[in-house]
Amino acid sequence: MRLRCVNTVGGANWPVVVDLDKGEVDSRPATISQSSIKWRDDKGGIYELERATGKLQLRGASTTGGYFLHYECHPE
Repeated sequence: MRLRCVNTVGGANWPVVVDLDKGEVDSRPATISQSSIKWRDDKGGIYELERATGKLQLRGASTTGGYFLHYECHPE
């Protein structure tokens, strides 16, 4: 499944590839349930995609306590 995720504030976007059979997102291990898909990136970011709405939240780690970014994902 190919998705296009767009930042709801700044408009930045990128493609996301979900492989349900392998349990991966962009070739990274993911936890896939009926309601959500969760994965991590190499920089410690934690992503959680709500399957019903397409809303994606990124929790990013930083020395100042971290941050959240919000995206909306739609099939390509």
